[in-house]
Amino acid sequence: MVFTSVAWEDISEAIRANPQRSTAFVGASLSAAIAAIPSDNVTVPWLGGGWTEDTTFTISDVVSFVLWIVDPLYRTATPSVRRTMEMEEASRLLNASETAWKTRGGKARGWVRKHLEEDLRNRASGGDPDPDFWDKVRSTRRTALLVDYVCVMRSLQIACWWPSSESDEVSCTTIPLSFSSVDVEGGEVPTTLVQLNCVSGNVLLNQAGDYRTPKTSWIQHPTVLAGWTPPACAPSIGTQTVAQIAEQLQESERKGNRQTLWNRLLWNRFTA
Repeated sequence: MVFTSVAWEDISEAIRANPQRSTAFVGASLSAAIAAIPSDNVTVPWLGGGWTEDTTFTISDVVSFVLWIVDPLYRTATPSVRRTMEMEEASRLLNASETAWKTRGGKARGWVRKHLEEDLRNRASGGDPDPDFWDKVRSTRRTALLVDYVCVMRSLQIACWWPSSESDEVSCTTIPLSFSSVDVEGGEVPTTLVQLNCVSGNVLLNQAGDYRTPKTSWIQHPTVLAGWTPPACAPSIGTQTVAQIAEQLQESERKGNRQTLWNRLLWNRFTA
C-alpha cells in the first residue's frame, strides 16, 4: 500500500463540494450525541466529587502502572505487545537500579538492590505479575519499596486506595511518601498524584477524564484525611521515644501515643 500526501487546498475543495456538509444532528446537539455514547467507567461512591474508575484496563502491577501512564499505546495494544512492552520497561528499570541506588538516595529510601533485581528480572524475562501485587503493596515492605523505586525513576506518585466490600471503610496510602530534588530526574518533584483502586486495579478519572489530581487539593479531601496511613515502605519508627518524635511536631500535634505521633510525623513529611 502506497500513501500519498494531499494538499489542504484539495481537501478544502472536496469539503465545499460535499452537498451534505451543512447537515446537522436532528433533535440534539453534537455534545448531547457524544454524551449519549455508553461509558465503561463506574462511579466511585466512597470518594465522590465525580470520580470514576476506568474499567477498560486492569493495572496488574507497578510495571503495568507506569506504562499505562507514560505510553498511551500500551492501553490499546494486544496482550502479546503489552507483554513485550512490560519486558522492555522492566529491563530498563533493572539495568538502571545499581546506578539509581547510588545517585537517587537508594540507601536512605531503604531500597534493597537484591530484591529490586529479583523482582524486576522476573518481569524482564516475561514472567507473570504477582496476582496479589496490590494487596501486598498494602502490607509488605519489599513490594512497597519496589513501587517506591519505580515511581521515583519515572517521577510519579501513586495514591493507593483499598475500599472495603463489607463496610463503608476505605484506606489509602501514597508512594513514594516523599521526594527530594535529587530523587527525580531534572530535580522536578511531582505536584500531582495518580489514584488507583488497588482492589479492582482500575485508575480513577475525574469528571474531565483526567487521571492526575493536584496533591494540594487531594490532601484536604475528607476521605483522605480519615483513611490515610503511612505506606509499608515508610521509615521505621525504630527506637525513637515519644519525646524525640514530639520534638519534630508542632505543639498542637503532640497528642496521642507513640505510633499516633509517628504517623502524624510521616503525614507531615508527605504533605510538606
